[in-house]
Amino acid sequence: MKGIERAACRKVDSECFFPISYGAHIPEVIEAKKICGDCPILQACLAYALENGETEGIWGGLVPDERRAILLRQTTPSAAPKSDALELRQVLDGHRQRLDWTWHQVAQALDVSDAVLSKLSGGRRMHPDAMERAWAWAAEQDQTAGAPA
Repeated sequence: MKGIERAACRKVDSECFFPISYGAHIPEVIEAKKICGDCPILQACLAYALENGETEGIWGGLVPDERRAILLRQTTPSAAPKSDALELRQVLDGHRQRLDWTWHQVAQALDVSDAVLSKLSGGRRMHPDAMERAWAWAAEQDQTAGAPA
């Protein structure tokens, strides 16, 4: 990896980057993410982990589940830019119509309130976690729709 000699993690014990569990409140995860946040090669580290399929550890400030979510968005037809709330609304509406669901049912599937989901109508973004869940749900629906019945 280019620039590894400048990596902030080179000066600390690598154990905090490979905790037993990756929960958001685990002290090792918090510490590792803090170190990554100050690292001059954060993006290069993340790119390395994504390109090389690193399945364990904290790389580029992200835990394995966060990296898998990025890869899923990059490899699915619904993987439009997360910043485009209107595009997400269109993708969700297509799945809603295919499933013959109400918007309330979509909100339930995404585990968000109707009010949160309605933000997309005006092109406003939902909370990043809700946006992430919505893109992941849309990707799952794409895979289901493409599967033989």
